[in-house]
Amino acid sequence: MQRRKPTFKDILAGEEIVIDQTITTYGKWFIKFGQGVEVLMGLSYLDLKPPIAENVDFRSIVLHDYYQASFSFRACSLLMEHGFYSDAFICLRSLMERLVKNRYFFGNKDIVLVYEKYQLRDKMNKDEKDQLREELAQDEKKNKVKNLKIKDMFNFLAEEGAYGKMYKFLCPFVHKNVGYSSVQLNQDLNNSRSLLPEFNKKSAEGLINIMLYLLYGYLNLAPSFFEYEWKEGDEQLLTTYEESKAFFKAQIIKKRRDFPLFHDWDKYMRSIIEIDAESWGD
Repeated sequence: MQRRKPTFKDILAGEEIVIDQTITTYGKWFIKFGQGVEVLMGLSYLDLKPPIAENVDFRSIVLHDYYQASFSFRACSLLMEHGFYSDAFICLRSLMERLVKNRYFFGNKDIVLVYEKYQLRDKMNKDEKDQLREELAQDEKKNKVKNLKIKDMFNFLAEEGAYGKMYKFLCPFVHKNVGYSSVQLNQDLNNSRSLLPEFNKKSAEGLINIMLYLLYGYLNLAPSFFEYEWKEGDEQLLTTYEESKAFFKAQIIKKRRDFPLFHDWDKYMRSIIEIDAESWGD
């Protein structure tokens, strides 16, 4: 008997089932997660520290990435709640990349301006290109800027192997259609139910684990960029900030303690979000 072709209504019906199962299973997590994202939004409105505030390019990177991160975390959460796990992993790859980029540029502020200009070189007029050429006159700086890749940023900042184990793990979700087997495609289309949203606890928990670390990483890095001269009315933001960090930190420690096989993964993620594991005493 020929299967009924799935419709848009089937997608919506599948989403409703996944939403109910996800909220039932992870309701408490979503409350704390939402609180952390709200703090992240509040932080992006604080004054930037000098000399960051005086560097137009670096200021733009920081403000854009911190403000955008709040929406990206929500997008990831929303996709997970609805059962679109692959798309949620794509959001996490972007969040991880932006966090690493911010950490790298914070430690190498001298190349931010030149790097940003180099990315826009094809849109420059002759005078602007000549000026950029002068700025890249030093071979060391030229090579560093021209060849800068996300892999270099990972290797500069994180535990050896973090790029291969963590970032590259997320890449296939972005490039999953490259070389996609026609046989596999035919099987997926024939088994049309497999393409509809379905609750998958393993995928959901994988997403939550990475969101946990990355959200802590964004919160943890905020004091490097933002002034903490609290004005009247900011007390609640500070309190919630500390509460959110404490919650996510406790969750990270608990996962490391309860899942011994999780230790290598935890080691790589901690190095990405700039945590000295020894200082935590766990």
